[in-house]
Amino acid sequence: MHFDTIYYTNKGLELTAMADAGECQIQFTKAVASNRDYSATDPNDFKTITGIEDIQQEEPYTRVIRTNSTLITAQADFPSKDVKTAYQLYTVGFYAKPINGSDGTEVLYAIMPSSYPDYVAAYDGHSNVSDSFVMKTTVSDTQEVSITVDQAGAVVQADIAVEQLNDTEYTIDTSGLGINDYPRFIAYGYYNGAGIAQTGDGYAGVPEMFQLSMRVNLKKNGEVMLPRFWLSEISKYLPDFNTANFEVNYGSDGSWLYLISAPATIGIQCLNAKFKEVA
Repeated sequence: MHFDTIYYTNKGLELTAMADAGECQIQFTKAVASNRDYSATDPNDFKTITGIEDIQQEEPYTRVIRTNSTLITAQADFPSKDVKTAYQLYTVGFYAKPINGSDGTEVLYAIMPSSYPDYVAAYDGHSNVSDSFVMKTTVSDTQEVSITVDQAGAVVQADIAVEQLNDTEYTIDTSGLGINDYPRFIAYGYYNGAGIAQTGDGYAGVPEMFQLSMRVNLKKNGEVMLPRFWLSEISKYLPDFNTANFEVNYGSDGSWLYLISAPATIGIQCLNAKFKEVA
């Protein structure tokens, strides 16, 4: 899903200023998904918004990470199993509150609107995937940010470890993209499939698929991509995947790249371009 940009609200900016001045700590609380289209809103008007309208899903953060001494990364996942009625996801809102020396009122911290909504289908009782969204924010000292996550099993990390899985580049054929476009990707994890003998019935021939959190670094005008996974998530959902020893296969139409560490597989789909196999 493509977001136009991220806008900080006045309340969010005030909260950051308070933390920078040592008057409070920031505790990130929740993220919301909405079908309200804010993409035509004047950029200056985002500052005055105090709450997201038409909320369809609400979740505590999955991860809050101190990336370095000033940068905080907050990730929220919206699982499909919670969706009873399909909707168009236009906007994600991030909430936070001050602690230690303040009244602790929760505020809308930042807003990510999109001009291109993502269709979120109602849960079909089988494949449970998640839409994952990341907000990055800078404070003068990350020690002023309270890293707490309420969701059971959520991960709090100091940083992202890098293994071979996060250190291997792949070539992209961008010839079909417009001059202002760039390749976009989505990743899934599953067992069996992608050339491995399949067992039983299930979605796309596998019992269950997990949408994985993946950031992408692009080089050479998008002709080279470097996937960046949350290794703790790989360990949780694909415990048999060896991040330092896996096979790379390409789909016949170039839309898919398969990273196989039998019996586990990571499938990366290029949504608007093609992978280019290098001999």
